[in-house]
Amino acid sequence: MDNNIVIDKIGSSNKPNNWMTFLKKMHKPNHSSINKVHSCMGSNHSVLVHKTLVMTNTILLVFFTSNMFMFDLASAGGIGDALADDISVMDDVEVTGTRESSDRAYSKENGKRFITNPYGETKSILAVASEIKAKGKLKRVSTRGMKMPQGYVGRYINRYKHTFDSGNTFSYYEGEGFGALGFHLGEGRIVLDVLDGGGPFSAPKLWGPYDQVLGDKGNSSMELMMADGNKDGMGLLKASYAIGYTAVMAEEDYSSIGNDYGNAINDAVTNMGK
Repeated sequence: MDNNIVIDKIGSSNKPNNWMTFLKKMHKPNHSSINKVHSCMGSNHSVLVHKTLVMTNTILLVFFTSNMFMFDLASAGGIGDALADDISVMDDVEVTGTRESSDRAYSKENGKRFITNPYGETKSILAVASEIKAKGKLKRVSTRGMKMPQGYVGRYINRYKHTFDSGNTFSYYEGEGFGALGFHLGEGRIVLDVLDGGGPFSAPKLWGPYDQVLGDKGNSSMELMMADGNKDGMGLLKASYAIGYTAVMAEEDYSSIGNDYGNAINDAVTNMGK
């Protein structure tokens, strides 16, 4: 494999050297381990090739972490003169690690990801958001209770709230690199459609990444959604990848709330044209 990274670890010695040269010339008891690891990347998984010396009274320790394999060699006693007579070389050992892909269904539209068929028309949604920002009443509100995209650090956000003549109330939420349109469903619930800042797979229309229902914790929650890079034609990315946090609720609620949102958007656009 190309671009291999070689790491020579020579126990407690502070002098870097070639490990074979060290083996031939050094016989000091203060050295407790000798390891050589090649780290390589394959097309769809990572590989660590570990070459080590096996000595008398030694124990091979293997530690596993998420997506990483660590090897070490510990001696039960000093190496001393045993280096000269009691050493053998193991064959290269390959350890591969792969990520399981998610089985959860999702739809794709223009490079975006949705957990159901999307609701609303992009042009109309953006027009309503612009109208609300221009005419709505501004208030600073807390982001507490919202599942904000990863990396967003603000605790407060601008909210523009406006009620159309049709009786439908909307709010437009705006922060640094973030924008979302909220439709007030009643009973303190707001369906939030993230328009910008929800990651590369987020877009206007329900139900994409970070779209959610505020004020309805009893019936909806948020969870991280994974996708399959191989199935989605993600080029070199063959393993699973994160789409973002998505809403989890009863299947009938996706369509019921989605239809209410789409109809309210259409009513608002009609009202704006008068």
